[in-house]
Amino acid sequence: MKSALVAALLLLGLQGLPPMVGPLIPDTGGVVTGVVRRADSGAPVPEAQVAIVGETESVDQAMRRATLTDANGRFTVRNIAPGPYTIFVQAEGYFGETAAADGATRTKKYVRADEAQQVDTSVLKLVAGSVISGRVSGPDGQPLAGASVEALKAFYVGDRLAFTPVKSVKTDDLGEYRMYWLPPGEYYIRAAFRSRSDSGRDRYARVFFPRIPEEDAAPPVQVRSGAELPGVDVRVPVTPVTGITITGQVRGGSDDDLRVSAVHVVPRDRRVLLVGDDVDVFENDAADTTRGRFEVRNVPPGEYNLYPAVRDREQNRTVPIPVDVDKRDIENISGTLEPAFDLPGRVTLDGEINGRAILKDALQLIAVEPMPTIDSFAINPSDSGEFTAFQLPAGQYALRVASAFKAADTYISDLKRGETSVFDSGITIGGKTDEPVEVVLKSKGGSVTGSVSDITRLHPFSYATVVLVPEKARRQNLTLYRQTLSAENGTFSFTGILPGDYKLFAWGSLTPGAWQNRIFLQRFEDRGVEVTVLERIEKRVELGVIP
Repeated sequence: MKSALVAALLLLGLQGLPPMVGPLIPDTGGVVTGVVRRADSGAPVPEAQVAIVGETESVDQAMRRATLTDANGRFTVRNIAPGPYTIFVQAEGYFGETAAADGATRTKKYVRADEAQQVDTSVLKLVAGSVISGRVSGPDGQPLAGASVEALKAFYVGDRLAFTPVKSVKTDDLGEYRMYWLPPGEYYIRAAFRSRSDSGRDRYARVFFPRIPEEDAAPPVQVRSGAELPGVDVRVPVTPVTGITITGQVRGGSDDDLRVSAVHVVPRDRRVLLVGDDVDVFENDAADTTRGRFEVRNVPPGEYNLYPAVRDREQNRTVPIPVDVDKRDIENISGTLEPAFDLPGRVTLDGEINGRAILKDALQLIAVEPMPTIDSFAINPSDSGEFTAFQLPAGQYALRVASAFKAADTYISDLKRGETSVFDSGITIGGKTDEPVEVVLKSKGGSVTGSVSDITRLHPFSYATVVLVPEKARRQNLTLYRQTLSAENGTFSFTGILPGDYKLFAWGSLTPGAWQNRIFLQRFEDRGVEVTVLERIEKRVELGVIP
């Protein structure tokens, strides 16, 4: 009886178990754990997305299967195959830990997963977004509903200061605005009236905070992580901009019927470049837009260069047309598109023709004197190393490295046209155009590593902007400059450097690209550390941060 009862109990207990189909197989995948916190307060960030990205996977692909952090900011990712990975973390309303320096939207960290091992990434930090708020009013102080408000960021294009819009909002019925989820840093705030009764054809002056029309006189505002900066109020005019009408025509080009889509009306005395901005764009109001005809209205008095935007052989083209605007309409001005040229060339690596050393769009040709509507021109060689950059307008061009080479120690040794080096002087397009160029690559470049400390020299300085600047005789060659951010522990590294003499600088905070401006760099010349880079040799340098 007793044995029958035991058997019955065993049978009852087994009914809730899954069927036994074979021996249990242990999980041999790696496990990655960690916690996501705010960089300022250390508070946990719940519902942050955590993605483990392998070497052959894109970040966007990995984010589709991202793990969410729990209420305490913790996460666990299981069943990871052995190998190197990058962890990316993002969350709504937050930015990457380096956002103040580079505007990063994600924090990343490198890890290696081993079979059946757990890797603890410790703390991953995110920076809370910032808020700028204020009020837009007319000249009489009355609030303006529906006014546009923009935040612009400053950077340098070569030697020139430039602004680009990064966010825009409209004011509410009280004339107030609130611009949220901004990375911490400096911004220039610009506003303009928008009438609800017009057809959208009127133009209104855009004014910088607090009431400044000129870009180069506008003061920036500074906002900290997770903070709100209130009271950024702007007064703007409420009457449309009026002026004269200009008619003209663009001739030349390869197409039989050029069409002008718009005209950029750029003040000749402007010292600040406006990149990705439509403030200078006038619609083409010509009744007949065939054969390159254009008409722009309400151009206020001033001295301008007009840049009609046209498409010619699938390329953006333009021609500068100088005009001096007074009180009378200007009729029948014209500009002729200069011929565009194809630039043939080849890429060599260590003396052998080789196109496989370059990633797609890694090398680009950019105009030394930038013009609206003109793009950069990518150099994408075939595997054999040959390439052609098509339809370059006449002018002076420089080489730009947009991304890394396939091998970390590869560097550009020279840029030659025929037997002449044009690496420092740039490529002239126009006139003698049949001579190909050669991008000379070499392997076994030098490297520079080191660390950045704070002003006391006692503690590491995280996320400093570290810049390697060439010797004075070669500073017009922007390809030779290298820039990176120091890591959380203050360390930095450059690889694939052309042998030669350089100076190293580390700034705690500065406008991106400011080191390209010679006047800015002169102020800090004595703060740089000299270093001579040699082929295949690693140099180590200790830097103190420049506040």
